[in-house]
Amino acid sequence: MILCLLLSFCIFAYGEVGDTFSRNGIRYQVTKENPASQAFEVSAVYYDSAYILLPDSIGNGVYTYAVTDAIQWYNPQNCALRHYLKIDMSEAKHITRIAQQISALIAIDTLILPPNLQRFPINCYTSDTITYRNQLMDEENLLPGIHRIWSTGTQADEYLKLQGCTSLLEADLSTYTTTNRSYAGHAGQFAQNPFLTRLVLPNTITVFYNQIFDHDPHLAYVNIPDSLEEIYATICTKDIPYIDTLRLGKKVCEISTVFADGWYTLKHIEVDSANQCFMDDNGVLYTKNQHCLFHYPYTRDGSEYQIPFQTDTIGTAAFAYEGRGNDDPMEQHARYLVPLADSASLKTVVCHPGLKSIGWGVTFCGSSVRTMSKFGETQVKSIPWGCFMYSAIDSITLPFGLEEIGMGSFSYTYNLKQVMNLPRLRYLRTIGENAFRRASKLQELDFLACDKVLELPKSVCQGDSMLQFVSFPRNVQSIGDSAFAGCVALRQIVCPAVAPIPVSPAVFDGVDKQNCVLKIPAQSINLYRNAPVWEEFFQMDTNGFYYIETSVSDTSAGSVTGGGAYLSGEWVTITADAKPGYRFVSWSDGYKYSTRIFLITKDESFMAIFEPIPLHTLTVVANDSTMGFVTGSGVYEEGAEVTLTATPNEGYRLLSWSFLGEAIDTVSYIIPDTDTVVTACFAPVQESLESVEQHASSVTKILRDGQLFILRDDKTYTPTGQEIK
Repeated sequence: MILCLLLSFCIFAYGEVGDTFSRNGIRYQVTKENPASQAFEVSAVYYDSAYILLPDSIGNGVYTYAVTDAIQWYNPQNCALRHYLKIDMSEAKHITRIAQQISALIAIDTLILPPNLQRFPINCYTSDTITYRNQLMDEENLLPGIHRIWSTGTQADEYLKLQGCTSLLEADLSTYTTTNRSYAGHAGQFAQNPFLTRLVLPNTITVFYNQIFDHDPHLAYVNIPDSLEEIYATICTKDIPYIDTLRLGKKVCEISTVFADGWYTLKHIEVDSANQCFMDDNGVLYTKNQHCLFHYPYTRDGSEYQIPFQTDTIGTAAFAYEGRGNDDPMEQHARYLVPLADSASLKTVVCHPGLKSIGWGVTFCGSSVRTMSKFGETQVKSIPWGCFMYSAIDSITLPFGLEEIGMGSFSYTYNLKQVMNLPRLRYLRTIGENAFRRASKLQELDFLACDKVLELPKSVCQGDSMLQFVSFPRNVQSIGDSAFAGCVALRQIVCPAVAPIPVSPAVFDGVDKQNCVLKIPAQSINLYRNAPVWEEFFQMDTNGFYYIETSVSDTSAGSVTGGGAYLSGEWVTITADAKPGYRFVSWSDGYKYSTRIFLITKDESFMAIFEPIPLHTLTVVANDSTMGFVTGSGVYEEGAEVTLTATPNEGYRLLSWSFLGEAIDTVSYIIPDTDTVVTACFAPVQESLESVEQHASSVTKILRDGQLFILRDDKTYTPTGQEIK
């Protein structure tokens, strides 16, 4: 027995590379044996104990062998057991890499990582077929793979990753550090862990990249590191149903507007009070000072939310459930989102007159908001692309100053019944493609007064199956393909264009042209009856249209906007605009104002009369050229405003300006209907009382507290002429 022990000792002490030996339930293999350089290394290759503690090194009294590798630990051929309660590498400081995957035949309750791990791309997924995975679960009721992972002061130069860990339940990486910021995080780095419930992150992560927690449906706890600075788009495309609060530290300075895209259980956002870029107000995320509402948590409690008066902007995707859409066909996607919108608490957003902007897109996409209270009173000029797409909005009053309705802004709004204020949108210039597509409860759209809109674009109302009435903008010049395709309930179209607009058959595809009435100007009926596509409308109605004809006295002098065909009872606005060098005189009926607004009751004709603007000479002089100099002389149009300047020389000051002997207290001068001379009156700084009286248009002497003061032109002087401020 003693001889056998001695022999085994000698083999261990002087074994060759490739030799194996066992200690404490672990079989090692010699990987380096060089006494000359004192390099002795072994690799752990086989485990036959449920509790494995991997040491830093193994000594025999002669040499010390560093444990440098455990790369075979995942292979079932090197494992005596199918179930390990713990594999502890916390003392194995020479191990810098471990395997990315394990066998489906092995279950590990707890894995404690080596302290000096330099690469951490652990996927923890099972490498064998599903047959073996099911075999282990059926035979031994074990979930194969790693169940828990703990770090131990690990410092790595490469990225941190726990992805696709199909068996992972818990991970604590709080001691992990990294020296390379670019590897601190990457897309999906903690994603696709279907059973992960708890994740503790280190305070070295500075970025949450895209889809970082994607497909982690059971994640109930994850800390937000104090080191976090940036949050990218869509940190979870599939929801994290057990996490409803997001806490942001003081270093977070950049957040994607769609960071919470798809996170429909988010209820509350908290921001460290020391954060310089963001703040929260009762769980709602704002930029600092509340100028911009950045994100409203989708399932926050409360059916109504009032935008604070200091907030002038609602940010992009601020109320959105899914701000980017997905790969599903649009209609299917809408039917998926609308039930979600109906289930959330928020139904009303109360706006205020100081609100100026609602982001650059998808602001309320997929939201539960049904009513935008007081939205018509705001200063919003643009409803951006996809703004209310897929949302539960059922009615909206548009702001009077609105200039743009963006692409798809009200598309797939299956509850939308009314769009109010359209007949008053005099500043509206653009309506985007698909703007009202599939707004299937919408019954009426009146664009007639939107005379700055020149195009009804592609698919603007496609699929609006309950739309019964539509009027085209007065000056519309083109209508895109499929603009009204599928509008099967359409019963009246009002088209004020005198000449038929060229359109393709696809524009009115599906419209019942036998029963839909086309209302057009009387003088245009023959043109429409012979125009392609338009001629297919069986019923054409010319009743109620009147025509306003406009002209100018001289086309080189000015122009007129407005005029054309109008329905009886409409308010008409026509405006005469003079060109440079000319001015408006009157309309042909003697009306003196260039803009006239009236209620149309008959056909009428108006001519705008212009005339050249007279030129006059202005001469600016000084009362004494030795006291100062002046500028402003020239030839100007009558009524022009001219700035006069007077610069006194040293020891002098400007007392007043004088025109025809009368003092004028202004540096801006309106050119009268004649040539004029304006004089700048200079005087010495310490001018006598008599000189003040001489240059003044009116002087009042008063005695106050025994002292004499002079009031001239609302200014007060001492008897020596010094002004008292």
